Amino acid sequence: MIAQVYEETVRLWTPDSEAALRQCGQAAAYGTDLPFLRFYADDHGNRLSLFDGAASLHAVGDIEEMLLFLTMDPSVRAVRTDAETARRLAVMWEAPLETEAVMRAPENAVSQGTAELTALRDIYDVLTEGFGHNVMPPFEMWYADVHHRYRRGRCRAVSVKEDGVPQACAMTVSECDSAALIGAVATRPTARGKGYASSCVLQLASMLQSEGKTVWLSPKNAYAHALYERLGFSTVGEWGSVKR
Repeated sequence: MIAQVYEETVRLWTPDSEAALRQCGQAAAYGTDLPFLRFYADDHGNRLSLFDGAASLHAVGDIEEMLLFLTMDPSVRAVRTDAETARRLAVMWEAPLETEAVMRAPENAVSQGTAELTALRDIYDVLTEGFGHNVMPPFEMWYADVHHRYRRGRCRAVSVKEDGVPQACAMTVSECDSAALIGAVATRPTARGKGYASSCVLQLASMLQSEGKTVWLSPKNAYAHALYERLGFSTVGEWGSVKR
Protein backbone atom coordinates (compact mmCIF):
# COMPACT_ATOMS: atom_id res chain seq x y z
CA MET A 1 0.00 0.00 0.00
CA ILE A 2 1.20 3.50 -0.85
CA ALA A 3 0.76 6.18 1.78
CA GLN A 4 1.71 9.83 2.07
CA VAL A 5 4.42 10.35 4.71
CA TYR A 6 5.69 13.34 6.64
CA GLU A 7 8.64 14.62 8.67
CA GLU A 8 8.89 11.78 11.17
CA THR A 9 9.32 9.28 8.31
CA VAL A 10 11.14 11.34 5.68
CA ARG A 11 13.87 12.45 8.10
CA LEU A 12 14.92 8.79 8.35
CA TRP A 13 15.43 8.47 4.58
CA THR A 14 19.03 8.18 3.42
CA PRO A 15 20.50 9.54 0.16
CA ASP A 16 21.63 6.17 -1.18
CA SER A 17 20.63 6.73 -4.82
CA GLU A 18 20.44 9.77 -7.06
CA ALA A 19 16.65 9.89 -6.75
CA ALA A 20 16.89 9.44 -2.97
CA LEU A 21 19.36 12.31 -2.74
CA ARG A 22 16.97 14.53 -4.67
CA GLN A 23 14.22 13.58 -2.20
CA CYS A 24 16.41 14.28 0.84
CA GLY A 25 17.44 17.61 -0.64
CA GLN A 26 13.82 18.58 -1.25
CA ALA A 27 12.85 17.71 2.31
CA ALA A 28 15.85 19.56 3.74
CA ALA A 29 15.03 22.70 1.76
CA TYR A 30 11.24 22.74 1.82
CA GLY A 31 10.03 20.44 4.57
CA THR A 32 7.14 18.02 4.18
CA ASP A 33 4.05 20.17 4.75
CA LEU A 34 3.76 22.16 1.51
CA PRO A 35 0.97 21.47 -1.00
CA PHE A 36 3.29 21.40 -4.04
CA LEU A 37 5.72 18.87 -2.50
CA ARG A 38 4.48 15.50 -1.28
CA PHE A 39 6.29 12.37 -0.12
CA TYR A 40 5.07 8.76 -0.35
CA ALA A 41 6.30 5.32 0.67
CA ASP A 42 5.02 1.78 0.16
CA ASP A 43 5.34 -1.57 1.91
CA HIS A 44 8.26 -2.63 -0.30
CA GLY A 45 10.65 0.18 0.67
CA ASN A 46 10.09 2.29 -2.44
CA ARG A 47 10.09 6.05 -1.83
CA LEU A 48 8.55 8.78 -3.96
CA SER A 49 8.48 12.58 -3.97
CA LEU A 50 6.25 14.74 -6.15
CA PHE A 51 7.43 18.30 -6.65
CA ASP A 52 5.12 20.41 -8.79
CA GLY A 53 4.52 17.62 -11.33
CA ALA A 54 8.04 16.16 -11.29
CA ALA A 55 8.57 12.85 -9.48
CA SER A 56 11.71 11.38 -7.94
CA LEU A 57 11.39 7.63 -7.37
CA HIS A 58 13.82 5.59 -5.26
CA ALA A 59 13.00 2.03 -6.30
CA VAL A 60 14.23 -0.91 -4.22
CA GLY A 61 11.46 -3.52 -4.21
CA ASP A 62 8.33 -4.59 -6.08
CA ILE A 63 7.59 -1.44 -8.07
CA GLU A 64 4.39 -2.34 -9.93
CA GLU A 65 1.99 -0.51 -7.62
CA MET A 66 4.18 2.59 -7.56
CA LEU A 67 4.37 2.71 -11.37
CA LEU A 68 0.60 2.39 -11.57
CA PHE A 69 0.25 5.17 -8.98
CA LEU A 70 2.38 7.47 -11.13
CA THR A 71 0.50 6.52 -14.29
CA MET A 72 -2.89 7.27 -12.75
CA ASP A 73 -1.87 10.71 -11.44
CA PRO A 74 -2.42 13.15 -14.33
CA SER A 75 -0.34 15.84 -12.61
CA VAL A 76 2.86 13.80 -12.99
CA ARG A 77 4.70 15.06 -16.06
CA ALA A 78 8.17 13.61 -15.53
CA VAL A 79 9.84 10.91 -13.44
CA ARG A 80 13.49 10.71 -12.38
CA THR A 81 14.60 7.30 -11.10
CA ASP A 82 17.12 4.57 -11.85
CA ALA A 83 17.60 3.47 -15.45
CA GLU A 84 15.93 0.05 -15.11
CA THR A 85 12.78 1.46 -13.54
CA ALA A 86 12.70 4.30 -16.08
CA ARG A 87 12.85 1.81 -18.94
CA ARG A 88 9.79 -0.01 -17.59
CA LEU A 89 7.89 3.23 -17.19
CA ALA A 90 8.87 4.40 -20.67
CA VAL A 91 7.30 1.25 -22.12
CA MET A 92 4.12 1.76 -20.10
CA TRP A 93 3.81 5.39 -21.16
CA GLU A 94 5.18 4.90 -24.68
CA ALA A 95 7.37 7.88 -23.79
CA PRO A 96 10.95 8.91 -24.59
CA LEU A 97 13.69 7.76 -22.23
CA GLU A 98 16.96 9.38 -21.18
CA THR A 99 19.69 7.56 -19.25
CA GLU A 100 23.27 8.18 -18.20
CA ALA A 101 25.64 7.39 -15.35
CA VAL A 102 25.51 8.45 -11.73
CA MET A 103 29.07 9.28 -10.66
CA ARG A 104 30.81 9.86 -7.35
CA ALA A 105 33.59 12.39 -6.80
CA PRO A 106 37.12 11.19 -6.08
CA GLU A 107 38.19 11.37 -2.46
CA ASN A 108 39.90 14.63 -1.55
CA ALA A 109 38.96 16.42 -4.78
CA VAL A 110 41.29 19.35 -5.43
CA SER A 111 40.76 22.21 -7.86
CA GLN A 112 43.83 23.62 -9.59
CA GLY A 113 41.94 26.53 -11.12
CA THR A 114 40.43 29.79 -9.94
CA ALA A 115 36.80 28.87 -9.26
CA GLU A 116 35.21 30.69 -6.34
CA LEU A 117 31.84 30.99 -4.63
CA THR A 118 29.54 33.30 -6.53
CA ALA A 119 26.07 34.81 -6.24
CA LEU A 120 23.39 32.56 -7.70
CA ARG A 121 21.81 35.28 -9.83
CA ASP A 122 25.19 35.87 -11.53
CA ILE A 123 25.28 32.43 -13.14
CA TYR A 124 21.90 32.51 -14.88
CA ASP A 125 23.33 34.04 -18.06
CA VAL A 126 26.08 31.40 -18.11
CA LEU A 127 23.50 28.64 -17.85
CA THR A 128 21.34 30.23 -20.53
CA GLU A 129 24.26 30.56 -22.95
CA GLY A 130 25.60 27.14 -22.10
CA PHE A 131 22.34 25.17 -22.25
CA GLY A 132 20.22 27.36 -24.53
CA HIS A 133 17.29 29.69 -23.93
CA ASN A 134 14.83 26.89 -24.73
CA VAL A 135 16.21 24.72 -21.90
CA MET A 136 16.38 27.14 -19.00
CA PRO A 137 13.16 28.21 -17.25
CA PRO A 138 12.40 31.94 -16.92
CA PHE A 139 14.71 33.68 -14.46
CA GLU A 140 12.00 34.38 -11.88
CA MET A 141 10.96 30.71 -11.74
CA TRP A 142 14.54 29.43 -11.61
CA TYR A 143 15.66 31.97 -9.02
CA ALA A 144 12.69 31.38 -6.72
CA ASP A 145 13.79 27.78 -6.22
CA VAL A 146 17.57 28.22 -6.01
CA HIS A 147 17.36 31.26 -3.72
CA HIS A 148 14.93 29.44 -1.42
CA ARG A 149 17.39 26.55 -1.15
CA TYR A 150 20.31 28.95 -0.69
CA ARG A 151 18.64 30.73 2.23
CA ARG A 152 18.29 27.36 3.93
CA GLY A 153 21.89 26.37 3.29
CA ARG A 154 20.95 23.81 0.64
CA CYS A 155 22.35 25.41 -2.51
CA ARG A 156 25.62 27.04 -3.51
CA ALA A 157 27.40 27.93 -6.73
CA VAL A 158 30.95 28.55 -7.90
CA SER A 159 32.19 30.23 -11.05
CA VAL A 160 35.35 31.16 -12.92
CA LYS A 161 35.42 34.80 -13.93
CA GLU A 162 37.17 36.88 -16.56
CA ASP A 163 37.25 40.62 -15.85
CA GLY A 164 34.75 40.04 -13.07
CA VAL A 165 32.20 38.29 -15.31
CA PRO A 166 31.39 34.58 -14.74
CA GLN A 167 32.39 32.42 -17.69
CA ALA A 168 31.70 28.95 -16.28
CA CYS A 169 29.78 27.63 -13.30
CA ALA A 170 28.61 24.66 -11.27
CA MET A 171 26.13 24.44 -8.41
CA THR A 172 24.46 22.00 -6.07
CA VAL A 173 21.10 20.98 -7.49
CA SER A 174 20.30 18.95 -4.38
CA GLU A 175 21.93 19.07 -0.97
CA CYS A 176 21.25 17.58 2.45
CA ASP A 177 23.31 17.08 5.60
CA SER A 178 25.33 14.11 4.34
CA ALA A 179 25.42 14.39 0.54
CA ALA A 180 25.15 16.74 -2.41
CA LEU A 181 24.46 16.45 -6.12
CA ILE A 182 26.43 18.75 -8.41
CA GLY A 183 24.76 19.97 -11.59
CA ALA A 184 24.17 23.07 -13.71
CA VAL A 185 27.72 22.77 -15.06
CA ALA A 186 28.02 25.18 -17.96
CA THR A 187 30.49 27.36 -19.86
CA ARG A 188 29.86 30.27 -22.17
CA PRO A 189 30.65 29.21 -25.77
CA THR A 190 33.38 31.86 -26.03
CA ALA A 191 35.18 30.49 -22.94
CA ARG A 192 35.20 26.77 -23.72
CA GLY A 193 38.37 24.73 -23.89
CA LYS A 194 40.07 26.51 -20.98
CA GLY A 195 39.28 24.02 -18.25
CA TYR A 196 36.91 26.39 -16.46
CA ALA A 197 34.09 23.87 -15.99
CA SER A 198 36.51 21.29 -14.58
CA SER A 199 37.80 23.87 -12.13
CA CYS A 200 34.25 24.66 -11.00
CA VAL A 201 33.29 21.02 -10.48
CA LEU A 202 36.42 20.13 -8.52
CA GLN A 203 36.32 23.29 -6.40
CA LEU A 204 32.69 22.71 -5.47
CA ALA A 205 33.34 19.03 -4.76
CA SER A 206 36.25 19.98 -2.51
CA MET A 207 34.10 22.44 -0.55
CA LEU A 208 31.38 19.87 -0.01
CA GLN A 209 33.81 17.12 0.98
CA SER A 210 35.39 19.42 3.56
CA GLU A 211 31.98 19.40 5.27
CA GLY A 212 31.87 15.60 5.28
CA LYS A 213 29.42 15.27 2.40
CA THR A 214 29.43 12.56 -0.24
CA VAL A 215 29.47 14.25 -3.65
CA TRP A 216 27.57 12.86 -6.62
CA LEU A 217 27.15 14.05 -10.17
CA SER A 218 24.86 12.85 -12.98
CA PRO A 219 26.14 13.79 -16.46
CA LYS A 220 23.63 14.40 -19.20
CA ASN A 221 25.60 12.85 -22.07
CA ALA A 222 28.64 10.80 -23.05
CA TYR A 223 30.83 13.89 -23.52
CA ALA A 224 30.19 15.07 -19.97
CA HIS A 225 30.62 11.52 -18.69
CA ALA A 226 34.08 11.29 -20.26
CA LEU A 227 35.05 14.69 -18.82
CA TYR A 228 34.13 13.68 -15.29
CA GLU A 229 35.94 10.37 -15.64
CA ARG A 230 39.10 12.33 -16.47
CA LEU A 231 38.55 14.33 -13.29
CA GLY A 232 38.47 11.11 -11.25
CA PHE A 233 34.73 10.60 -10.87
CA SER A 234 33.66 6.94 -10.82
CA THR A 235 30.38 5.40 -11.99
CA VAL A 236 28.20 4.09 -9.15
CA GLY A 237 24.86 3.69 -10.92
CA GLU A 238 22.67 4.88 -13.77
CA TRP A 239 19.84 7.41 -13.72
CA GLY A 240 16.80 7.37 -15.96
CA SER A 241 14.28 10.06 -16.86
CA VAL A 242 10.86 9.70 -18.50
CA LYS A 243 8.58 12.50 -19.65
CA ARG A 244 4.98 12.12 -20.77
